Amino acid sequence: MQISSRFTIALHIFACVETFKEEYKVTSDFLAGSINTNPVIIRRILTQLKNAGLITVARGTGGIEPTKPLEEISFYDVYQAIEPVENGDLFHFHEAPNPKCPVGRNIHALLDDKLKAIQNAMEDEMRKYTSEIHTTIVATVDDEGLPVTAAIDMMDSDENSLYFLTAKGKGFYDRLKKRGFLALTAIKGQDTMSSVAVSVRGKVRELGYERIPALFEKNLYMHQIYPTEDAMRALTVFQIFEGTGKWFDLSKKPIERASFSFGGAQQRAEGFFITDACIGCGSCLPVCPQNCIIPGGDPFCIEQEHCLHCGNCMKVCPAGAVQKR
Repeated sequence: MQISSRFTIALHIFACVETFKEEYKVTSDFLAGSINTNPVIIRRILTQLKNAGLITVARGTGGIEPTKPLEEISFYDVYQAIEPVENGDLFHFHEAPNPKCPVGRNIHALLDDKLKAIQNAMEDEMRKYTSEIHTTIVATVDDEGLPVTAAIDMMDSDENSLYFLTAKGKGFYDRLKKRGFLALTAIKGQDTMSSVAVSVRGKVRELGYERIPALFEKNLYMHQIYPTEDAMRALTVFQIFEGTGKWFDLSKKPIERASFSFGGAQQRAEGFFITDACIGCGSCLPVCPQNCIIPGGDPFCIEQEHCLHCGNCMKVCPAGAVQKR
């Protein structure tokens, strides 16, 4: 689960304003060059900061100025302006700031440790949240190449892995050993519109019996199913050690989604993207159910963290400027 990159972009904006205040008028185009992103996204974030009373924006090329000294503007002030959500999420840093810009070149060094400290505190809450979901639906593939599902409890987690148990006599165990791979989905919520869903697909490996006593102590109900040590020895531990996942929150307006990876897995960009072939006709705007297409730029831009991946924009684009990846 991640805060969108708008948060770190906003911090990048303030860093640029302070760094270049004596040399340049810091405009949205100037900022887009440093951050290496669409100027339309910059202008939307500037509007949010302005509405929160944190900056003033002069018309034309007048530039941007903070409304008070930067030491009086906290991360929390920026967070409230850019990410007004009820519960804290984790951070997603904007990608590929311009290395030729002195702020773009150093923004990671400036912010990474601070964001990591905040993330560590939030991860404690995430562990509680994960334990509340607990039961997942897991899919494996049988010898005929057909999917098989099972309800499996996630017994423990750390920063890079999930752990679960199964009996060595089950077909599920055989499929894990043969394939070394699974996919799972977990949902929390009272109904569809209050639900958060997490899906993971990744590699698994058997760890054996050693962790089972500790996992039983974390999941005391297991003693009712396997009450003796002899019974417990029918079980073995598996670790999901490398994979990718998606998080989807329908309780937010607009919806929020994010992708993540763990254990060294490579995460690929997925979704719909507007290319430079965009002619700015606006045909995509009325068909987007989440209003997550930002007009006015060249090209238009899709806010990926709110996109449903419905594909309507690609169907109606007369220039063929929308690509699915």
